[in-house]
Amino acid sequence: MMALDQGTTSTRTIIFDHSGSIVSQSQREHAQIFPNAGWVEHDPKEIWDNTREVMGEALSRATLTRHDVAGLGITNQRETAIVWDKNTGTPVCNAIVWQDTRTQNIVDGMEERHGSDMFRAKTGLPLATYFSASKIVWILDNVEGARKAAEAGDLLFGTPDTWLLWNLTGGPEGGVHATDVTNASRTLLMDIETRQWDDGLLEAWGDSLFSASRDSIVIGSLWLCSPLQFDARSPHLRNSWRSASGNIWSSGLQPRRIKKHLRHREFPHREYRHRSRSIETRVIDNHRLPIGR
Repeated sequence: MMALDQGTTSTRTIIFDHSGSIVSQSQREHAQIFPNAGWVEHDPKEIWDNTREVMGEALSRATLTRHDVAGLGITNQRETAIVWDKNTGTPVCNAIVWQDTRTQNIVDGMEERHGSDMFRAKTGLPLATYFSASKIVWILDNVEGARKAAEAGDLLFGTPDTWLLWNLTGGPEGGVHATDVTNASRTLLMDIETRQWDDGLLEAWGDSLFSASRDSIVIGSLWLCSPLQFDARSPHLRNSWRSASGNIWSSGLQPRRIKKHLRHREFPHREYRHRSRSIETRVIDNHRLPIGR
């Protein structure tokens, strides 16, 4: 099993054997970019390059090949927003990191127009710069050509899990544009009760460029292709909701409904096993994420 942890400061790959023991690992740090006070950025291309390097290095250190990998799990820094051209795979700008506070004016405007109760009721989250929605709006409003490209249907949005999944499954050549509910729940755009993109939330952000659908597909097996050149049908890929990607058990997955436990943020950790609730893990299918047709 291969676990891929794309974190705020680095990207790490760990390979586990059938007993859960670590076989090998590799890690690469990426640059922290601070253009202005309160601004934090990452280079998505550097993250993708590092991802390929650590995956290859971990396999090499263990004297393994792609044929030995039964499954791949991805975890990531979640709220960080990336917008890229679906035809070329080129990001329109650096990723805006979850720590970034440049969108405070956007958030203040939303508070004045809508208040915070609607967002908290539907998403379970406060209206804050921490989450992805205001970052998308900032990119469309401030990056030259971004709004025009989005109107033409040429841009995709995703958190780092989506960015890596899209690249791992082919990029411009049919890459899968998807996420799971745990990452989607950190965007301020998904209703946590229906586990779907919410039309009311999308409209509240005041931009018709968000294309939403109430449909989703259940995680099963996903094909991995170039540039990793995995066998077409053998590996299963799963996103992990946790910040530590060691909690991946996917080598035995079948294309069927998969259950995942989501810990309520208010529950003490020691109560998790007794008071957690099980939810269906889903991914939003290709071209049904905000910005992506």
